Amino acid sequence: MLKRNSLLLIHSVLLPMLMTGAVVQAQGKPATAPAASLPVPAVLNIEQQWEYIVVSYGKTLFASPQKTLAYRSIGLVSGQEAPDLENSLDILGRFGWEVVTIVGSIGGDQQVVLKRKYNRNLASNEYAAILKGKDLYIKDLIDIMEREQHLREEAAKNAEVEKNRPRLIDLDAAEEKAKRDDRDSAIVNAYRGSFSMTELASISTATITSSYGGTRVALLVTSDLTSQFLANGNSYRRSEIKNYIDGQMNKYRFVLEDVEKAGDVDLTVNAVIQFGGKSVNVYTYHATWSQILKSWRIK
Repeated sequence: MLKRNSLLLIHSVLLPMLMTGAVVQAQGKPATAPAASLPVPAVLNIEQQWEYIVVSYGKTLFASPQKTLAYRSIGLVSGQEAPDLENSLDILGRFGWEVVTIVGSIGGDQQVVLKRKYNRNLASNEYAAILKGKDLYIKDLIDIMEREQHLREEAAKNAEVEKNRPRLIDLDAAEEKAKRDDRDSAIVNAYRGSFSMTELASISTATITSSYGGTRVALLVTSDLTSQFLANGNSYRRSEIKNYIDGQMNKYRFVLEDVEKAGDVDLTVNAVIQFGGKSVNVYTYHATWSQILKSWRIK
C-alpha cells in the first residue's frame, strides 16, 4: 500500500513538474528546476490513473420497491428504494463511474463521490457531450425563469381580476366595518395627540395601533435617551433611566385613562442609547390597562 501511494504521489506532483519543465525548455526559456532530468518510473502507466465526479442530487427520497422486487421470490424482503437516485447512478455507471462513498445522512442532502479509470479517448469524446450538456443546462435555466415570470404575470392578472370582480355586498356589514375603521382611526389620532404632549415626544418614535373598533390599543414607544443619560462616552445608570421612564409613564397613564373608553391598552416603552453605531435597549417599561377591571398592571 505504501509503494502504491508513493507512485500516486509521484504521478500527481512530479509528473506535472516534468511536463512543465519540458515545455519551458522547448520555448527556449531556462527551466526553473532540474526536475526534467528525473527519470519517470516505468511502472507508471495509464492503468493507474483515475478521474472523479462529486455530485449531489439533494435529499434522497424513498418510495415503493422496484429493483429489489426481482429478488423477492428467493426470500429477499423488499424495502423502500430511492428510484430517482438509482436512475442517476445507473446512467453514470453505464459510463464506467463507480460509487466510492456517500457523504451525508438520510433526510439531508448527500454528496456522492464516484471514480473510474482515466481513459484519454473516452474523456475527449465526452468533452463534446459536456459542451452540449452545458448548452442544454443554460437553456433549461432560461426556460425555468421564463415559466416563473409567466406564472408571476398570471398570478398578478388573476389577483387584479379577483379584486375587480363584482360582489354581492351586505350593506349592514359594510357600514359596520366602516364604523369600526373610523373608530380605530379616531382612537389612534387621540392617542397620538395625547402622546405628543408628553416630555418624551420630542425624543421618541411611537407606533400606535387600534383594532376591532378600539377594543384593543397597542402603543410601542422608542425613546432615545443618549443625550440625557450617556456619561463619559460609554456609561449610564440604569436606575436613573428607570426612574425617569417610570415617572413619565405615571403621568401619561392618567392621560390615557381619559382617552381610552372602549377597550384594553398595551403600553410598551423601550429606552435606548446610541453606542457603537447601534441603538442599545437599556430599559423596557411595560404596562397594560384592563377595561373590565378599570386598572393598570405594571409588568
